[in-house]
Amino acid sequence: MTEPRDPLAFLAGGGEAARMIRERDWTGHPLGAPETWPEAFRSALSLILNSPESMILAWGQPDLYFFFNETYFPLLGPRLSWAMGERFDKVWADAWAQAKPIIDDAFAGRSKRFIDLPWKLDTDRGSRDTWWTFSYSRVLDAQGAIAGLFIFTNETTREVLGNAALRRSEERFRAITNATADAIYRMNADWTEMQALDGRGILESQDAPMVRWREAYLLREDLPLVQAAIDEAVRTKGLFQLEHRVRQADGTIGWTLSRAIPILDDEGTITEWFGTASDVSERHRSDAHMRLMINELNHRVKNNLAIVQAIGAQTMRSTDDMRDARTRFTSRVVALARTNDLITGERGVSASLQEVVRLALAPHNAEADRLEISGPEMVPSSKLALALSLALHELATNATKYGAWSNETGIVSVSWKVAEDTHGDPLFRLGWQERNGPPVSAPDRRGFGSRLIERVLAAEVDGTVQMAFHPQGLHCTIEGALNEHREFAGPVGK
Repeated sequence: MTEPRDPLAFLAGGGEAARMIRERDWTGHPLGAPETWPEAFRSALSLILNSPESMILAWGQPDLYFFFNETYFPLLGPRLSWAMGERFDKVWADAWAQAKPIIDDAFAGRSKRFIDLPWKLDTDRGSRDTWWTFSYSRVLDAQGAIAGLFIFTNETTREVLGNAALRRSEERFRAITNATADAIYRMNADWTEMQALDGRGILESQDAPMVRWREAYLLREDLPLVQAAIDEAVRTKGLFQLEHRVRQADGTIGWTLSRAIPILDDEGTITEWFGTASDVSERHRSDAHMRLMINELNHRVKNNLAIVQAIGAQTMRSTDDMRDARTRFTSRVVALARTNDLITGERGVSASLQEVVRLALAPHNAEADRLEISGPEMVPSSKLALALSLALHELATNATKYGAWSNETGIVSVSWKVAEDTHGDPLFRLGWQERNGPPVSAPDRRGFGSRLIERVLAAEVDGTVQMAFHPQGLHCTIEGALNEHREFAGPVGK
């Protein structure tokens, strides 16, 4: 004898969804008991119950009755306990107005697939906006008539909201990067290739990947330092941070503070680096200027002590009257203090260029007839007055210690004029000339005072400084552009 065939065998493998079908009371249901369901219905239901995807079977005409598999449970929310076998329009009453036209199209043979379609539903997480990816297709019975619908469905709310959050994050990130003046760059995992660089006017931008970025942006002598910092960041998967020199977009050499963080995958492997480069060139220039000023201050303190000593010696040589000597010595030291105020910027300048020259040289000039000053009446800007006073002080210090004012006969001549350069633009020229002093020869090495005059003053007047050590005395010529943007406020009394 053969065992009787199980009329509910089509529910095998259906898990909790199959249990719900077995345990439901089908008495009076339009579809009848499961044992009487047509073979096409059983086959279709077996298909969805055993599918790992979230699926629905809507069966019956004119009413559609709702069946679902276990994977679909989370999507039903509060409907789960009673939805199996109920009418579709009852189960999804809150979405029926949106679902009905799609179902009608499917019955008409116009099967459709929707991606991330928004629905307002009551779910197990309460009433909320949800998004779904699904497709509708009709199911035919043994006679070829339309008997129901297959609905493959997946809730994509989490992905949609996640992508929206990612887009918002990317928009904020773009806003931040667009707001910053820093250069933005991306490197591959081991820094062998620059993937992109938005130079922001600081560095030359690169849209395409670039292997030879080190040669393009870094100085050869700085490569070991930069590479050591890269190697350490790669080794630790930590922050890359370094201040280093860089070739800027305009071809000059500047300084940048570069920072980059690694982007890691799920396994913690570096996939790329994202970084910014801040232009810190001005700070480095300011620091260099500050170091120069500190060195100049140290130099000046030593010089001032030597000058005071020279003033005392010259004053004592010029008179036998001790009271007169003390008076002259005191006045000259006071003049030296005034000059220091001018050089260090403690006092504003509104005097003529002649007065600036006299004030700067007064502490050094022991004899009134040993200084010759000539030139047109002009009012220098405070910037130029300070620069010229600094240079004149250095020249006078040298003259007092070694040059024309180190003996009893030497004379210093300071003169200036306005000429024209080769383009016909106004050019300021100031000359310092010593004579009748000890024989002069070029020094074996350039001292700090000479470097200060040549570098600082040349930069301040945007011109040139030339020093010539003639046997009969030092000659120094200072030339600079004279236009509406620099140097002179105008002639005195005009």
